[in-house]
Amino acid sequence: MDLINREEAVSALISVPAGAYAGDGSDYVTFGYEHFANPGSPTTGSISWSMGGSEMFKMTAAALVANDKTQISNRLVPEEPMVRYPLPWHETVGG
Repeated sequence: MDLINREEAVSALISVPAGAYAGDGSDYVTFGYEHFANPGSPTTGSISWSMGGSEMFKMTAAALVANDKTQISNRLVPEEPMVRYPLPWHETVGG
């Protein structure tokens, strides 16, 4: 049997003001994350990311449907949030 790992990912890029990383902090920006899972209707789940109080990206359960080409079955937004590791901004941005 030939075992092949198949994976899919969802990603997005946004522009963050340069002042959010350096300077006197006057360009402070807030970031947010909302994880919504509905056990009674699992196909209505979503995960959204925000910056400065505005939604920047939203992934709905429709992004997780089966893909026959890659042989990946239907997936759901999990009822428990995924593990997130914060980036060490002070190390990666040169601060």
